[in-house]
Amino acid sequence: MDAGPYLVPLFWQCGESEERIRNEITQMCNKGIGGFVVESRPHPDFLGEAWWRNSDTILDQARKLGMGVWFFDDRIYPSGYANGAAEKLHPELRKCYLDERHIDAWGPLADSSFKISPWLQEGERLFHVVGARIRDGIDTIDDGSLVVLDEYVRQGVLYWDLPGEGKWRVFILVITGKGGEEWTANYINPVDSQAVDLFIRHCYEPYYQRYKDDFGKTFRGFFTDEPRFGNLPSYDARMGNPVHDEKYHSAQHSKMPLPWSAELERALFTPLDGAGVKLLPLLFYASTGRSVELQYRYMDTASRLFGELFIGRIGAWCRERGVELIGHTVEDNSAHARLGYGAGHYYRSIWGMSTSGLDIVYQVWPGITDGRMSSPFGYLDLNFFYWGLAKMAASAAQLDLKKRGRTICEIFGAYGWQEGLKLMKWLTDHVTVRGVNVLVPHAFSPKDFPDGDCPPHFYAQGMNPQWKYFHYWSAYANRVCALLSDGVNITKICVLYHAELEWLGNYMPFNLVVQALQTRLIDCRVIAADHLADARTEHDCFIINGQDYGVLVVPWSERIPADLLVRLQNLAINGVEVIFITAFPLEDERRNPLDNSAGHFKVLSLVEAADYLGASEFADITASHAGPDLRYYHYKKDTGELYFFVNESIRDTVVTDISVRSRKIPCWYDAYDDAYYTAEYRRQGDEVTVKLELPPYGSIVMLLPDELPQAAGPNNRVSCLHRLDIGESHELSFKAYNEQAFSPPRPKTALVNIAAFDNKPGFSGTMRYSFSVVLEEPVNAFMLDLGRVYETAEVFINGVGTGVRICPPYRFTGSGLLCRGANTITVEVVNTLAKALGDNVFDRGMAQEPAGLLGPVSLYYD
Repeated sequence: MDAGPYLVPLFWQCGESEERIRNEITQMCNKGIGGFVVESRPHPDFLGEAWWRNSDTILDQARKLGMGVWFFDDRIYPSGYANGAAEKLHPELRKCYLDERHIDAWGPLADSSFKISPWLQEGERLFHVVGARIRDGIDTIDDGSLVVLDEYVRQGVLYWDLPGEGKWRVFILVITGKGGEEWTANYINPVDSQAVDLFIRHCYEPYYQRYKDDFGKTFRGFFTDEPRFGNLPSYDARMGNPVHDEKYHSAQHSKMPLPWSAELERALFTPLDGAGVKLLPLLFYASTGRSVELQYRYMDTASRLFGELFIGRIGAWCRERGVELIGHTVEDNSAHARLGYGAGHYYRSIWGMSTSGLDIVYQVWPGITDGRMSSPFGYLDLNFFYWGLAKMAASAAQLDLKKRGRTICEIFGAYGWQEGLKLMKWLTDHVTVRGVNVLVPHAFSPKDFPDGDCPPHFYAQGMNPQWKYFHYWSAYANRVCALLSDGVNITKICVLYHAELEWLGNYMPFNLVVQALQTRLIDCRVIAADHLADARTEHDCFIINGQDYGVLVVPWSERIPADLLVRLQNLAINGVEVIFITAFPLEDERRNPLDNSAGHFKVLSLVEAADYLGASEFADITASHAGPDLRYYHYKKDTGELYFFVNESIRDTVVTDISVRSRKIPCWYDAYDDAYYTAEYRRQGDEVTVKLELPPYGSIVMLLPDELPQAAGPNNRVSCLHRLDIGESHELSFKAYNEQAFSPPRPKTALVNIAAFDNKPGFSGTMRYSFSVVLEEPVNAFMLDLGRVYETAEVFINGVGTGVRICPPYRFTGSGLLCRGANTITVEVVNTLAKALGDNVFDRGMAQEPAGLLGPVSLYYD
């Protein structure tokens, strides 16, 4: 399959009519969308007669229009319910857990007994009973005292003499289906291969039986959405409770039931030399010896099995039949490295997919790069979402050959109706400049308008006033994603993914390192320890998936796995720069002390590391005055190389000289206007320098092609020798989103916020401003600057369209349209549906923008 389509939105199915389904698909196609994901979540008859009738219609219409279709892989969200097969047909294949209850007693105590069976609830099974001395009088287990007590249990009672003084604990270990996330209680067990096979039989094979001739053609594959362990309804389900602060995460005890299966048990116990049973309490409590090691081994085992038995098994089934498995797991708030909502390890969990994946629903906002924020989805870790999420996902696509460099991002969902094309453009730039190249806009709903389920909805039965301009965004997004596909991202610097470090205690999240580098205009790849197992070293670098790297930055951690440290030492011995941030780890997983006495590694602070790398040979780019908001992405294709630049600031213009190593002649490409421009540059040796000027919300591509595009010409910018203040007097008329015609125009003397309390605070739709401009002489080339606009603007000069802008800067250029004498400048401004429909859980949680044209409006000309 080729890299496209690049826009693959969610298309909700609600059991609507054939006519409405076909119309919605046609609307998508007409606006530049090349495929979609059929989401079954709202449908009342999943895999029933009505479902297949609707699916036949969907595939038929997509086939006629040349679109690709992926199907959501379950009846409800998240994936893993198997359409109720485990709940109704095979309850033994539902999720199960290892849980712990205990009895505390003080010894010595002869002829004592302990009631065991009353601790078991209906449906639970006694697994083992283990005894141990508690060292600190609270919870710390004395490893040397651990003893298996199964043989002393008779008819639900343990008969055991406490052998010594002090506090002892009888651990009652049970296999249970209780205590996990209630919403997913009847889901399949993700670490049980038979359960996963049940999922495949009930939710994948029915499509193959009906549509196998379409597999790999119109039927492109399946979309799996946020499967998880679900042993706790939490993003923070660590084997140790996180204490959040600005820089570090600290681990303390947190008791929770643990995902379990016979396969997990075998994989966990095999390397423990027969001591596995008596060590089980160490999964729940700290000890004087091996608890750190055992908890680490559990996370290592569970996360591997999730990746292999669940996603890996389904992905292999799909590939064998010529279709793709796309989607993502839960990444939020670092859950990607945890249990609960997480899958234990991001890279392992998505290894079996055909693409890398993530979602951004409400979590990323312009200018908000740190701290925490309340939201409908919890207390958001903004640093992770802004700096870590997209970079982590895009890195995975570059590291896995079968993904072919493709990263999908489910995006725009649940931002509320206030999200318009302006925010969509900014979010598109945010993810693509980090390497995302397939967007899954959330969502298209064929339900009667308005559908209150996680707005915005882009078409909304034609009622979304910004739908008229949707194709300006989609054309831009398609161009950018195409540019960043079918090639490789170039960087020499890697940052180590922190999952294994987190499992061992206190740690620094990898995203803090990414932030320190990117604010210094240093790009990087986030790699996992697993990638180093297959890496080879050559000429002072290490090579993964055919790409070479010269630096690996390791976030601070209290401990580090011994086998990982050996790999890092091998890199350093072979000339790779390995930099530990802040300090060298104190111990390995077995609590063996560590030091850097051999001097293999550099130890630097975050600031020192960024300074060092910025001045090193590994820096890909240098800038004279970049500032903290400029991002770039270096990409190499068969036709040459390119640098994609984005200004993430919504207020400040970036003006800087940019220098890169290249012998080729640069040119500029504006993906919004689909225009090529020659670039003024200077060369010194193998380095070429250009001047970059990017306004807020701005983006530009610097191409270094093998051959310059024939269309590349000078950027005939208006010199702006003259400025004319248009003033604020105008005529204003309105057309609400649910009306067909404009109101009669009325004269106004000032440009004001239409959404002010004393104006039209509930208005959503189009506002038409008409200005009269008298010129003494005709104007040739001009630039019209509208100033502040909320939020999409279309300009007409003397009735001739001059363009559309969906985000700042709202500047329009032209020539030959302004004549001597009276001229009419008409500006149509379209806001979002938030003013009319914003009383919902999503819109209520955010600051609301003004509406209309606020100016100042100025005309510049030569």
